[in-house]
Amino acid sequence: WLFTETDGQPLFLTETIKALVSDGLVKRDTAEADWQINWDKFNEQMEGARGRILPEVQQIIRGWLDRISPAAGKLLTAASVLAKEITFDQLCLVAALDQFEALTALDELLNKQLLLEGDESAPAATHEPIYSFSHQKVSEMVYAEAGSARRRILHRRAFEAVQTPTAAAADCAYHALHAGLLAETIRYSLIAGNEAMALFAVRVAIPHYETAWQVSQQSGWPETVSGADQQTLYTALGRAYELVDNWTQAQAVYQAMIAHAQTIGAAAMECLALNHLATVYLNGLSDFPQALAILEQARSLAEQTGDRRGLAETEWNLSMAAIHEQKPHLALHHGERAVAIARELGHRHLLARCLTSVTQAYAFLRQWEKALVYVLETHQLYVADGDLVLAANSQRGLGFIQIFSGHPAESLQTLQETLAFSQRVENLMGAADAAWILARTHLELGNYGEAIRLSQQAVVQTRNMEPPLLHVLARSTWGIIQRTVMDWNAAEKTLLELLAQSPKEGAIGWTDPIPELCALYAAVGDWEQAYVYAKQITHHTHKEEPLLPFNLTGWYETEALLRGGDDKLARAGVAHLSQAVGDNKRYHLVLRRSQAVLAQWDGDVAQAVTHLENALALAQEISLPGEAWPILGELGRLYAEGGEDVKAKQAYGEADVIIQRLAESIEDEELRAGWETAVSIQSILEVSKATNNSEATA
Repeated sequence: WLFTETDGQPLFLTETIKALVSDGLVKRDTAEADWQINWDKFNEQMEGARGRILPEVQQIIRGWLDRISPAAGKLLTAASVLAKEITFDQLCLVAALDQFEALTALDELLNKQLLLEGDESAPAATHEPIYSFSHQKVSEMVYAEAGSARRRILHRRAFEAVQTPTAAAADCAYHALHAGLLAETIRYSLIAGNEAMALFAVRVAIPHYETAWQVSQQSGWPETVSGADQQTLYTALGRAYELVDNWTQAQAVYQAMIAHAQTIGAAAMECLALNHLATVYLNGLSDFPQALAILEQARSLAEQTGDRRGLAETEWNLSMAAIHEQKPHLALHHGERAVAIARELGHRHLLARCLTSVTQAYAFLRQWEKALVYVLETHQLYVADGDLVLAANSQRGLGFIQIFSGHPAESLQTLQETLAFSQRVENLMGAADAAWILARTHLELGNYGEAIRLSQQAVVQTRNMEPPLLHVLARSTWGIIQRTVMDWNAAEKTLLELLAQSPKEGAIGWTDPIPELCALYAAVGDWEQAYVYAKQITHHTHKEEPLLPFNLTGWYETEALLRGGDDKLARAGVAHLSQAVGDNKRYHLVLRRSQAVLAQWDGDVAQAVTHLENALALAQEISLPGEAWPILGELGRLYAEGGEDVKAKQAYGEADVIIQRLAESIEDEELRAGWETAVSIQSILEVSKATNNSEATA
């Protein structure tokens, strides 16, 4: 604080320390023979004295200023108004001095070291020197003594002086504001905010937008500010607040936009504002009934006024609301209507948003190939439109869909890009959302350590984040990872908590802990408990067509039902998956493993081996080591029972190598130890070791 306040200037430093001692903020502790600061009193007094210059420091500066000429005083006042990167021409214009008089005054100020000259910041094309104050306190005192009326005039001159082809919009807005030029303040603040948003500097953009908005709210909209600029400011500020999770501020902006639109009779603006407000209630405030009521109001307004774009916006938001309410068929209905209108209008950005809801509806219905087509078009449109924030949002959806489409390597690249982008632009929700999906991808690829790290990170980041569903999804991923690395007790606790919480948080349809609990209990050999959950698994349909499950562990369900005596239900589940699987290789792997369980149950070992060999080929093709090792272990057992010792040895050996690599990826020593000592792991490692030892002995 002391250095910031004084810049190390010896006189200022001395007087500031004297003032601190005089005010009792710094005292000598005779017992300890050192100086102590009363921090509570210091912080309280500094807060109240913010921007104030100590009287003793003022006296020093006053002594300096009294010894300069009137022309030098004018030039110094002009410099205090210009504030930064000051050029000689700007000083002449603002001080209203001719060049020769200004040059003499400038030499005087440089000689007395009140101003400093440097060309480091000067544009390379001109090499014009840049001037600055030797001490900020001098600038503050000169500026304060100029008086508000004079400052207003000087800022108007400065506004004119800084307007060059390379001028920063933020500088123009600053001088326009202090010159009382309201329309210019709004215009340049909006430009400055947009420039910051283009660089993804959301927290830099917000103060610029806020300046323009506060001017409009306090003084009204100047006649020269167009309706388009007014609308842009409201939506840009609201969107910026959304990106930093400031939902209440976004709500206030959109409500003000509605009131303004009603005042000026701008129905299209009102419809747009209603849609934006609905998204705040939907995504940030989690008030679905209020969001739906607002959207119905928007749809009615759009239909009455013939606002086709507004109608498309509303249909899109109604589709998103239906997805939140777990109603994919209704979401498709509204989403497809929105897409049709957007294509009719030829509006690229609007079309991209409408495609998003259709993508999510198909993903909800597990029609992954259809979802993949729509999400790819969405991403391409956002990139072409230059909206990289929403392009990143669509990338997260793409990465998620790629997992279930059997493309984990592509998912990894997609999600690493969008996570890095969200972190760079400080989109906290985007980064947390990307983290839990990326954890699933790493789990698929056998990068268990990275999956653990990202999943734990996502759980922490989403704990107090809206919407609550995000936290449920992050914890669901963590439960799946815990089960996969065989941290049985922790996985059971996580999944049971999710089972109790999921209906309340609206997570049914996006994640389902019931199949995971079935898989967990089956993996530890508790088939009675596995059967309890297997019976609760529902096989969904859409328009009488079977849908794929969200979970990827269906063979556990099949065996649990068979062991529980529900032979018919077990076979019906496999038949359902067989009808739904289509060309999806990721689910074909699940199907083959389920069919292998049925074949073994029926005593057809040869058919079981064929199914497992097909499943292994898929696991190797897709690069799923976590799926490959248990298949190899099961094949090794069946080969050995059939007297095919060479094949058995090879299968166990390959499983051993994969298990060791997976163990090495787990950085947490306790989790790694649990993995290595798990019964299913040890059974393979012991056989592999015994086989190798017998060969060595021979």
